[in-house]
Amino acid sequence: MPTQLVMSQVTPMSFETLYSEALTELDAGNYQVIIDSLGNQLTETYPEEIDGFTLYSSALEKAANNAMTLSRWDDAENYSAKAYDLNPNYQQAMNWAEIAWQNGHNETALQAYQKASETPLGKTQAWPRINMATIYSFSGNKAKELSNLEGALELLSPPSTGKEAAVHIDILLKLANCYKANNDIAKAKNSYTAVLQQDPSHALAIQELEKLK
Repeated sequence: MPTQLVMSQVTPMSFETLYSEALTELDAGNYQVIIDSLGNQLTETYPEEIDGFTLYSSALEKAANNAMTLSRWDDAENYSAKAYDLNPNYQQAMNWAEIAWQNGHNETALQAYQKASETPLGKTQAWPRINMATIYSFSGNKAKELSNLEGALELLSPPSTGKEAAVHIDILLKLANCYKANNDIAKAKNSYTAVLQQDPSHALAIQELEKLK
């Protein structure tokens, strides 16, 4: 009589056990162990547990930082993109965008900045639009540069002093250049005037207004 083989089912580790093991590896800096094995186990076996996705995303983010220090930019970009997929929030999108931009992948950076701008927090932040405007400026796309600068300006708080005021002035100057390129002299003048309202001695704004008279 033939011997019957009994196939035993392997019971997966509980979420708590698996999470604790992954957390130990994270704290020890063993990010690749999580990326290669534990992260997928957490998220595929327990897709309803948000903490598993967050931990996996954190390991990817830290691995991306390590890869950047070693100039392994493609690895860093891939890790940051995966971190965003697992935890699609504003900061993860911005991290991905900035790494892609530094890696020379402008189209990917634009995609990631756009995703950042569409998150709940991103809808209140100017930086995704400021950075997209800069990339479009490099590529010569004045129309998209202009629309992103205008969108960024709408989101900025009333300027005060220091860095915030400097960012506000920088956007106004870039807007003025876009308006001049479109031969929209009235809006260019308004932008330079807005600069002088914040900094009455701003030499470039004074000079450009004189040219537009």
